[in-house]
Amino acid sequence: MTDIDRPGEIQSDGRGVHAKDIEEPDPPSAPGSGRLEVLFGGGGDPLVFGLPVFVSGSLVLGFALIGGVPIPSSLGSVLAATTFATGLGEFVTALWSIGLGETVVAAIFGLFAAFWFSLFAVVLGLPAPAGHNWFNIPTAQVTATLEMFFLAWLIIFVFLTIGILRLPLSYVLIMVFVDVAVLFVLLGVVVSPGLFVVGGAGVLAFCAVGLYAFLHTAWAATGATRGLPPLGPPVIR
Repeated sequence: MTDIDRPGEIQSDGRGVHAKDIEEPDPPSAPGSGRLEVLFGGGGDPLVFGLPVFVSGSLVLGFALIGGVPIPSSLGSVLAATTFATGLGEFVTALWSIGLGETVVAAIFGLFAAFWFSLFAVVLGLPAPAGHNWFNIPTAQVTATLEMFFLAWLIIFVFLTIGILRLPLSYVLIMVFVDVAVLFVLLGVVVSPGLFVVGGAGVLAFCAVGLYAFLHTAWAATGATRGLPPLGPPVIR
């Protein structure tokens, strides 16, 4: 069962969708005589897939930021993993969550999918050597373009962090480190490229917490009832 569910919503235990207060649907009517009830989603826990695929591309970005490749000129080197593994995987996770009625999970993974897809577009839209100048951005405006991009997403992620403060501590920590990472990438663009390393450290930090949370969900999904890595209490109740 996903730990991000809210009381009263449809829950999933790996065998199907269920909720105590849901009434049994009426038998389907004859064709043309009324509407039919349709069930979308067969159960399961989207986090078992969503957390590791979130970490996969993020690790590549983190390694790049701490010095794996020159940033931002070689930022395109991370796009294969961040777009077609993490971005696409998080989009699938969001759709899975929608099918289960897990609103918050769908929102979180949908937003991150949008971030990775838009990062793909903005990087390839930059002039060479970073991109292919898809959007005819003048070389003099590269810094301002990246500044607007990362500032906008930093604002979204900060408010997302505040919005999930009622979730277990592990999930909130992931978002705190995301905020730190995006902040220092922004400062690396605006102030000094040396700050990209701090941003990379923030990325690796939220990856570590994400893998820890994955262990909890994976063990629970495989039938463990005790000995699960604790996710921590909610930050606020």
